[in-house]
Amino acid sequence: MKKFLDILEYVIIGLIGILMIICVYNLTGSYTQMIIIRIAITMLHMLVVAAIIMYIATKESRKYK
Repeated sequence: MKKFLDILEYVIIGLIGILMIICVYNLTGSYTQMIIIRIAITMLHMLVVAAIIMYIATKESRKYK
């Protein structure tokens, strides 16, 4: 469970970083803003999927020990 919490911590830090980037680009406000937000959303999805995969992997590995 500790490993999962560590992963979650990294995901949360990543989310905060992405949100900060979005906020900065909202202040400048331009066409690139939409592209940045799209990239951020895809990154979020990838992070979530990676976290789920890692969680399942740790559960599975514990089962066979």
